[in-house]
Amino acid sequence: MISDYKKIFQLKVNHSYYEDGVCKELSYIPSDDTKEVFSRYQFKTKINNDGFSLFFSSKNNSNTFLNYIIKATGIKEFEFTIAADENFYQITQWPNSKIGYFSATTSSVIKGAENYDLIKTFNEVADSKKVVKITFNIEDLLNNSGKSYVLNFTAKKTQLSYAFINQSNQFYKKLYIQSVPEIKFSDANNIILENGQDAISFLSENTEIQLSERPKYQLNLCAENEKLGTKRNKVIYRGLPHPNPSVYQILKQENKNIIRSLMYVYI
Repeated sequence: MISDYKKIFQLKVNHSYYEDGVCKELSYIPSDDTKEVFSRYQFKTKINNDGFSLFFSSKNNSNTFLNYIIKATGIKEFEFTIAADENFYQITQWPNSKIGYFSATTSSVIKGAENYDLIKTFNEVADSKKVVKITFNIEDLLNNSGKSYVLNFTAKKTQLSYAFINQSNQFYKKLYIQSVPEIKFSDANNIILENGQDAISFLSENTEIQLSERPKYQLNLCAENEKLGTKRNKVIYRGLPHPNPSVYQILKQENKNIIRSLMYVYI
């Protein structure tokens, strides 16, 4: 049982997309060498919603036990790969939308009051089925029994693109998007969609927002009309839909790729 074991370290993964920071769609996979050592010397890993912890069973303290592992096996590090489903890639900010994976090591950290934040380095490769490869150097674990490491991920930034299809054929002198907190949108622009429908588009052209599990802003479509010389403002659509992480396009602008979330609304 885990209660009979002593903790060597803990890894916690944070993701800014989630309200509680917990990213549950991750898998933690030890390398073949690491898995063999864990099996031979009765290590235990406990998988949590936000990461995992590594334990050992021995009458000795962690320093004595880990030094013995180094001498007995010649291994100086434990390696883990973190894998994820497609949803993770859709919600996560990636270096210029490149294909590859991050690497991190316990020898490269930012020391906090209680935790050690792992510094990620991106490796660009043509085909990668992993999100991160983490190396836990055994020497870094000495004299730090129960040390807690943190791996941070940031939610994807995106422009907001709304296309309104006026199926009611109502006349609106002027349409605009009202937002709280304020997000600056372009003026209304008449466009033709790929299916041939006419639409009115708005774009947060100079503003990118971070995707989030629970939206942090309120958007309404409003109309400004004039009657007998008096301007009247009216909410046409209250609570506009928020971005679906899987519905977006990538635009190349100079040396940067822009993510643009697409939303289609019938009014």
